Amino acid sequence: MPVVGLGSLLKVPEWRNDLRLEAFRERVMELPRPERTTVKDGGEAKVANLGPAGNHCDFRVRVTLSTELPEERVRRHYGAVRVRGVDRDEALLRLWFTDAEGNGARSFVLEALDSTSAGMDLRCH
Repeated sequence: MPVVGLGSLLKVPEWRNDLRLEAFRERVMELPRPERTTVKDGGEAKVANLGPAGNHCDFRVRVTLSTELPEERVRRHYGAVRVRGVDRDEALLRLWFTDAEGNGARSFVLEALDSTSAGMDLRCH
C-alpha cells in the first residue's frame, strides 16, 4: 500500500497543473474572435517542458480557426487581445496561417503560451 500512496502523492502536482491548464484553455477559447471567424476545433492543450532548458512547466493551448478576413486584419485583432496566463497577467499569443481553403476562407492556428516553475510536476523536469 505505501507504493500506491506515494504514486498518488506524486500525481497531485500533475493534477493541479492539469486543472490550471484546463482553466487556461477555457480563457483562450473565450477570447473574442474577429467577425467572420469560426472555431474549427476544441483546442489542443498541453503541459510539459517544451525545452530547451529544464525545470519549468510550459502551458500551451492551440486552437484552429477559419476566417474570411485578410491575414493582416486577423493579426491586428489578436495583437490587441490579451489573455491571462497560468501564473502571469498575460500569456504570449502567436498565429500561424495556412493556405486558403478554397471557399474564400483561410485556416489559422492561435497559440497561447505561458510558463511557470516546474515545482513537483515530473512532466516539467
